[in-house]
Amino acid sequence: MQLENVPTRGGAGEDSWPVHDFNTRRLPTGSARRRSVEPSNRFPVLVSIPANKPRFFSPVNGGENPKLSAHDATPRGLELRVQASRLRFQLWPKTLPILRGAPRATGVDWIGRFAGRDMDRILIHVRNKQDRHRLEDWLSGDYEIVSANTEELLEERFDLAIVDGPSLKQLHSRIRERRNDEEPVLLPFLLVAFPRAGSTPTRHLGRLVDDLLVRPIDENELRARVASLLRMRRLSLELKKEHDRVVKLSVTDDVSGFNNTRYLHRYLDRVLASPSMHDEELSLVFFDLDNFKRVVDTHGHLLGSKVLREVAQAAHHELDEDDRIVRYGGDEFIVILPRQGRDQAMAKVQRLRRALVRTPFLQKEHLNVHVTASFGVATFPHDARDKHELLAEADRCLFESKAAGKNRISAAGARRRADSPDESVVLAE
Repeated sequence: MQLENVPTRGGAGEDSWPVHDFNTRRLPTGSARRRSVEPSNRFPVLVSIPANKPRFFSPVNGGENPKLSAHDATPRGLELRVQASRLRFQLWPKTLPILRGAPRATGVDWIGRFAGRDMDRILIHVRNKQDRHRLEDWLSGDYEIVSANTEELLEERFDLAIVDGPSLKQLHSRIRERRNDEEPVLLPFLLVAFPRAGSTPTRHLGRLVDDLLVRPIDENELRARVASLLRMRRLSLELKKEHDRVVKLSVTDDVSGFNNTRYLHRYLDRVLASPSMHDEELSLVFFDLDNFKRVVDTHGHLLGSKVLREVAQAAHHELDEDDRIVRYGGDEFIVILPRQGRDQAMAKVQRLRRALVRTPFLQKEHLNVHVTASFGVATFPHDARDKHELLAEADRCLFESKAAGKNRISAAGARRRADSPDESVVLAE
């Protein structure tokens, strides 16, 4: 077995593969599972093996990719693998030093990664080097392995951790912290233990570890337990994803696509109860579309609902990242402006009112519908002491705007300014 046509740094052409010292400890032939190679850096190389069948070999993972088809032996297949591995090298972080004795990533299906297929990542934190290498040998063909005897490994991303007794004793607090950080998603730990008289490693089950493997280790049992734990993690991830989706749906308005009243009350309860609100302000804006019934009577309910969605989108474009828009019901909306007093809120609401006036809606239907809205503004804690008073005061100001002629803004807690430069602004008592 020998290296074939491996260009080194400084070779001709920009496409030369930079390959540093490739110190070979042993290169077994036949169907050996593990290629024990110690590279001085993470560079892909191509190795020719018996039976005239090229295989992609990476010093990073210490092993070849066994999943090869007959097409891989063709010149075109070989060219595709070379291109993929070169791209992989270019994307690899060049700032990550790889030293002898540092954590090794083994068993990576590089072409699968290149195609966007992720592999489960297993962390092996076992002090006995022989056991650690045996676990790597057995699992590296199907999983991405991160293996070493350093505490920093727990900071890595992984889907399953295999630890032994000494590692569990040394890192039990960090393991508990890492598991708590992942909740409600399961981050499984598999304990490898010795059978000893008077020792009860099962006491850790359910607390720090999720399964137990007693030495001597059987390969088939290991594979079965690993597959079972990874399946449990995938199910917990799917359950968490589905839970998040349902939660989002529960606070999302179907018509506008923005927040609904359930979100409004949860948000206000949480924010107004925060200790920081003693030193901060929060403004709340009620606005209602003027004469929206005419739009529905003229164009129908379906297009009327689309107008509501486009109005919410137009309003959202005028808001900042921390602001929230809520469809309260019918053609009424609420805008929450955290950490903004009355003056800031009035300036933003004036921009919002002008945006609605100048925006034509239902443009795709070639209807160019124009609408206006009336606004009411109240600020916590100056105009209200709690959530209910804040909503009631903003609603009262909205009715002030309606009574004053619509397409107006009314704000609570100030005297009417007859000399206001904007006739649409009404400051209510």
